[in-house]
Amino acid sequence: MLGLKLGEITVNRVTSPLDVIRYRKFISANCFVSDSIREYVIRMVRATRNSDPASLPIVKEMVLHGASPRAAQHLLGLARTTAFFQGRDYILPADVKRIAPDALRHRLIRSVRAEAEGIPADEIIAEILSKVPIP
Repeated sequence: MLGLKLGEITVNRVTSPLDVIRYRKFISANCFVSDSIREYVIRMVRATRNSDPASLPIVKEMVLHGASPRAAQHLLGLARTTAFFQGRDYILPADVKRIAPDALRHRLIRSVRAEAEGIPADEIIAEILSKVPIP
């Protein structure tokens, strides 16, 4: 395939946008998601929000705005892709946990206190992952 020269780095195309669309459709149609995994993803995303009375203390103190419901859709899609690249046609809780920091990190708006104390989103997410029960 064609290479793109960026300074001293050459980037080679390995697939096309059309192939990416095909992979996404295939993975979505062929990777099983159990109801318990769906509920786990929803509980995890809800746990990022400080508006719930049952929110974790770190979320109440360090998160101004948590992830939206759309984040659950993306987290589930990324977990499907993770499972697919692990050679499986079903999702495990470990797939969700593995991809959660990457899927949620940019969706959390930390509080001023979190920023002042240098508490990164990954630390908040790690606490959520340790507290949300695994199915």
